[in-house]
Amino acid sequence: MASSLANSLVITGGRRGLGAALAQELVSALAPARLVLTARSVDQTFRSQWPAATLVEADLGSAGGVERAALSIGEVVAAAPHRHGAVWDAILVHNSGSLSPLGEIGQGMVGAGAGSGPADLAKNVFDSVSASSQLNIASFAALTAAFVDSASRRPAGLPRSLVLNVSSLAAIQPFSSWGVYCAGKAFRERLMSVLAAEQAELDGGGRVVAFSYAPGPLDTDMQLELRSSERVSKGVRDAMAAAHREGTLVSPAASAGAIARQVAAGPSALAGLGDGLRADYFDLVPQR
Repeated sequence: MASSLANSLVITGGRRGLGAALAQELVSALAPARLVLTARSVDQTFRSQWPAATLVEADLGSAGGVERAALSIGEVVAAAPHRHGAVWDAILVHNSGSLSPLGEIGQGMVGAGAGSGPADLAKNVFDSVSASSQLNIASFAALTAAFVDSASRRPAGLPRSLVLNVSSLAAIQPFSSWGVYCAGKAFRERLMSVLAAEQAELDGGGRVVAFSYAPGPLDTDMQLELRSSERVSKGVRDAMAAAHREGTLVSPAASAGAIARQVAAGPSALAGLGDGLRADYFDLVPQR
């Protein structure tokens, strides 16, 4: 394991899939002095995997879950030791999120058929989008605000902190039947660009770096849903099935390792990627 390159590291949704891979790869690359992982549920297996970490059981689609996560973030960031040689002070990785609701807009995005009346259709969409927005948008903004506030209160002279947003190609490209997911990812990237602009206006360029990472087409349960759900448009379903069949999906470990190496290289490495605000897996590991 490397010497400590980060004073603290927080990862939301750190139990499964890409979140678990990011936890493994970032801890290996950074050896953070303090580690926080959030998950919807925390059991003994998860505790045994991370005995030295602060594990926060929190449904980030609820106000109570966001409050619990924010409290842990504030406490851990504030109390993290100042490690000599660290390239980052605090890091927040936004991985939590949901794919639902899926479905074409005119069909209510929740599989409501054409037989539903306009009032029922509108209510279904309102309820499902509201629930999705709590997790994909509201908690993202809330925890970003809590983290930036905590990181900005750290003593002067420490390295900069980082908000790393796990994004998607869907943030910049429309996919039929993914309307709410695309909109949520676009919101998150725009909030990151606003945070970057706000920090740039501060003395010394601010204390916090904002960066978005699109991890590529991952071989995860989410991808399985996309190639099997009837709520996904046939074109997208077929494309996902072809990627799986042809072996072109990216493993979570490979994608997590690619961004972990860039993060471990410090702020200048991220600033040198693309426009300095976002990168895709294939920017880091070009296709052959």
